Amino acid sequence: MPLFADVLLPLPLPPLTFDAGEFGPELAAGSAAAVRLGARKICTGIVWRLHDTPPKSGAAKPVMGLVTAVPPLDEHQMRLWEWLAEYYMTPLGLVMKSALAAPLKASGFSQEEFERNTFRPPAVRMIDLACGDSDTLHSLFESLGRARAQYAALVRLVELLPADELFSAAVPLVALGADGVIVRKLIERGAVRVFEEEIVGGQPFGVVRRVELTVPQQLARDMLDAAQQPVTLYRGSAAAPVIDLIASCLERGEDVLLMTPEIAPRSPLVEQLEELFGERAVVYRQELTDRRKGEIYRALASAPGRLAIGTRGAMFLPFRKLSLVVVEREHEGLYKSEYAPHFNYRDSATMLASIHGARAILWSPTPSVESWFNAVSGRYALVEAQEEAPPRIVVSDTLRAVKRGERRGHFNLALLDAMDRALDGQGQVVLFQNRRGFATMVECEACGWGPRCGHCNVHTTLHRGENVYKCHYCGATAPAAVRCPDCSAPLDNPKGFGTEKIEASVRERYPSARVARLDSDVATSAAVMRRVVADFHAGAVDLLVGTQLIAREFYSRPVALGAILNADNMLGVPDFRASERAFQTVSFFASHCDELIVQTSQPDNPVLRFLAAGDYRSMAAEQLAERRQFFYPPYCRLIRISLAHRESRRLWDAAARFHSLASPVFGVALSEVIQPVVERVKGRFVVEFLLRTVRTESFRQAKNRLSDVMSLLRGEFRDISATINVDPQ
Repeated sequence: MPLFADVLLPLPLPPLTFDAGEFGPELAAGSAAAVRLGARKICTGIVWRLHDTPPKSGAAKPVMGLVTAVPPLDEHQMRLWEWLAEYYMTPLGLVMKSALAAPLKASGFSQEEFERNTFRPPAVRMIDLACGDSDTLHSLFESLGRARAQYAALVRLVELLPADELFSAAVPLVALGADGVIVRKLIERGAVRVFEEEIVGGQPFGVVRRVELTVPQQLARDMLDAAQQPVTLYRGSAAAPVIDLIASCLERGEDVLLMTPEIAPRSPLVEQLEELFGERAVVYRQELTDRRKGEIYRALASAPGRLAIGTRGAMFLPFRKLSLVVVEREHEGLYKSEYAPHFNYRDSATMLASIHGARAILWSPTPSVESWFNAVSGRYALVEAQEEAPPRIVVSDTLRAVKRGERRGHFNLALLDAMDRALDGQGQVVLFQNRRGFATMVECEACGWGPRCGHCNVHTTLHRGENVYKCHYCGATAPAAVRCPDCSAPLDNPKGFGTEKIEASVRERYPSARVARLDSDVATSAAVMRRVVADFHAGAVDLLVGTQLIAREFYSRPVALGAILNADNMLGVPDFRASERAFQTVSFFASHCDELIVQTSQPDNPVLRFLAAGDYRSMAAEQLAERRQFFYPPYCRLIRISLAHRESRRLWDAAARFHSLASPVFGVALSEVIQPVVERVKGRFVVEFLLRTVRTESFRQAKNRLSDVMSLLRGEFRDISATINVDPQ
């Protein structure tokens, strides 16, 4: 019998050793257990290993019991967690923290609090006969001669129970319709039992509905079937071939995971899947309550044959018979976690498929350049669907418009004329500006003063509706000033423009139009987001202004006109992926518009030429050539090391020490210290290093050497916050 259990906790730690004690025979790798951490706190942990080796120092605390409400992790889940911890250089405990919803990793400072926080599966109160044979039942009826209400309740129970399972079946207590006092008296007589029974979703029933495929879609479907590699890159916008493949898996009683970067309200794809597959389709989104997440987790663990549709967290759901993983819009940066641990959920999904022996399909009409490289080099299978003619994209030169006097505020006349035509024809117009607020820059023209965030080294943005200056990094606000606090000159010429200013401009130009704005200042909750989208779908909005939130999959039909008000914001980002991302964002937006106008001061930019021609292949080829020249992914692998501290001098001392430790190990593969554009965020100064490794070199060895360097650094600078981002985006 094992004496000790290594238990994983949702903390930045490896598994800790506990005494299995009396629970040794019941424990197994992957099962959930309650353990005490410190003097008081009780936590839910996952048993990672059972063994008979005592801890090297101190006595092991005992395991306090099993947590049966949490389904045990299977071998596939444990292998995925271990791979994530190793590849992304993060403690295994932080993988657990990311993987399990809050009720599945409950804790408390007393037994009562722990039990109160522990997830309780949905259950129904059931009632059955406590007696085991007909003779005893007849005796009970005879003893109830004068207790008419109890007699009637017992008769009713017998009528509800199946005749051939009279003494083994149970029915919901609510179906009996008896008063609680009557039921309690029957229990006291030993006539009935009342107990709770967990509601477990069984195998879904019903015929799987299929979609009708056109000839080009059937061709794409056949190519998906014929693909030999474990991972297939599907470049196309048609969902039908993928949906038909999903239906085939569900017909065989297999599980399917469809990951999407976000689930927008009224998403046509999600709505279609729910309509086709009914109760087989389970939507797992961030906005769900913790309890609902726990219910979905247990339901998937109970039986196969489901389609799980979800954002990043859906990757951690338990699958009993996973045969297909689909990553929709695989190019989206949202698949990369912004905060530690910095998982790339797209790449991790392909590993999940590999662990299960399942197929993975990366799906996008404009794939990431890295995925495209893997496909054209033969690592992935490539399926390209026959597409319709590219949407009409018109590039409008803002500099030329200014010179010709054809600029009105933030609009070229070409755009205003198109907006007039669209609105006159009862069409909808969508304006994209990836800056929120009213003005992005406020500066005193007399002395140069400008509002800055007190916690971040950055200018704040004017939000005229709230009359505040707001920091878009930490969220801090300050009252907006009418006059300069330094010289008292009027601040009446704010520069730049955000969605709030665009909304004001179009309301002034089109006073009878129904105008709405959709950005994070407006969509403060999922309910608000749903309301704006519902109004747009119902035709109650003529003109929608928004940020990245409007570049979502909620368009049920093409809009008459779309516009990118300032493409320079995307093309001018100092990032080697800027051109690729601009192409992907504009392409997605254009696919939902009858006509798209792109305003820019760079009309000859190659990306815009490729966009106008709908030429993804040429864009990808140019990007790959540039990245080969300057040694960027996919021709190398990157690791970003970030150091942060509240004191600048202390941070730079740590940075110098890191460079002195790492430079002899990595040589020219390690960059000099990099000071970010915004070097102070939320009160902490930040510096970075970039480590490049060639693809043929052992990436694992490089990470092991980096771990050794980081251990030395942390030993000398314990107060420095250090994070490692593998494959930064």
